[in-house]
Amino acid sequence: MQRLFWQGLAYLCVLLAMLGLVLPILPTTPFLLVALWAGARASHRFKWWLLRHQHFGSVLRQWYRHGAIATHHKVMAVSVIALSWLWIVWRGSSLPIVGLTAVVFLCCIIFLVSRPSPVD
Repeated sequence: MQRLFWQGLAYLCVLLAMLGLVLPILPTTPFLLVALWAGARASHRFKWWLLRHQHFGSVLRQWYRHGAIATHHKVMAVSVIALSWLWIVWRGSSLPIVGLTAVVFLCCIIFLVSRPSPVD
């Protein structure tokens, strides 16, 4: 039963990641990371399928082996986070919302920037 739960979660996260490729509001990478984590608990075959995937495999392998994020991905993520926050400000959101999102986004940026870059 536990294996089915992890497998279902992994497949759901892969589906959400695929949707994130075409829907700009839905992130792809976090769902792929959760899919890798859950998939590893369900099936080694599923885990290796993700790690060898043509499009996502190299990024997932870097994270899985070293907890590393490529510099260009960090720059892209920080840019999107900053633009998202600026959009929240531009839309005239209330001060508590602006402040809360600033704190959450800043924590995300600190986490991203603090990850090592891949050693290729």
